[in-house]
Amino acid sequence: MIPYDEILSRLPVTRVEPLDDISVRVALAPRETPLQWSMLLDEAPALDRLDPDAPNRDAVAHNFERMRRMTREGYELGCEDDFLASVDIPDLTSWRDALVEHFCRPAWLYTNAQRWFSLVVTPDARVRVLELPSLYSLEVFATPYFDRLPPPFSLAVFGNLDAAETHFLGQLSKLEVRALPLRRGDRRRALLLQPAGARRGPQGHKVRLYLARVDDHVGLLETDARVRDPYTTFNRLSEQLGEAFIDDVLETCATCSSFRFSGMSRDMSGGSKGYCMARYPAAHPEGRPRQTHARRPSFRETVSVFDRCRAYAYIADEDREIPYGWPRRDKGRDKD
Repeated sequence: MIPYDEILSRLPVTRVEPLDDISVRVALAPRETPLQWSMLLDEAPALDRLDPDAPNRDAVAHNFERMRRMTREGYELGCEDDFLASVDIPDLTSWRDALVEHFCRPAWLYTNAQRWFSLVVTPDARVRVLELPSLYSLEVFATPYFDRLPPPFSLAVFGNLDAAETHFLGQLSKLEVRALPLRRGDRRRALLLQPAGARRGPQGHKVRLYLARVDDHVGLLETDARVRDPYTTFNRLSEQLGEAFIDDVLETCATCSSFRFSGMSRDMSGGSKGYCMARYPAAHPEGRPRQTHARRPSFRETVSVFDRCRAYAYIADEDREIPYGWPRRDKGRDKD
């Protein structure tokens, strides 16, 4: 089973009901309307009430105006062909109120740990459904850092719950999964890696989640550009999947001897992209003089830690000339 207790740990969950082996529906404790959303459409909003302890008031105003702009743009998009009117959202205030209901007070959330649908029962007893951008959007909706609204065309209205759930189950049967080779000596298996969105870390930053399936084992991998990036995660699977995987090697670019990071590539990608030195000769046309600037890594040599090829050659992180694992960097940070 998918470890939903871990995935949902940042939400006020009151009940989780399995729909099948993958999908569940989740009941949340109702949340109050966030202050910034209650004053979002005011002509003269009292911005001094928002984050009163924040020293940078310009940033507070900027975040608030960004949310107002997103809401208006979403409404204007939904007005094309009178779509929002067809789902009983006649004006901008109704659009704002619908968003608040779906994010703060859904009757149910439906998910396969990858897609998220919010269900609300309307006053006329119909069922309105909105696909949410992510788990992370649910967690940050009440904060100034919310920056992604669902498109209005992801709204749908059904006459009853059975019709809505038929829609959910069809959508939740579709999953994005990577199959990555896992080796222990001569034994080879597949690790099925399913992106499961993101949630807020202890300090408010984004932590990306992946479900890792190997045979009958299902574990949750967390990657965090500040603490445990994807490169480090792939080199140390047993730290999150358990000691049973201590001798397993994930055969991707993350564990290949040809893989290299630059400081910029690691910082800009959050530890998920670097360069392949085996590709370097083929990345330059034969016969062309190699100027100094042409020797810098280019997009033709860029690879992801999720990638793999037949030229793979294993190397342990500690055997690299410059190990890339985060503990080394964390120790350096502690000295600052």
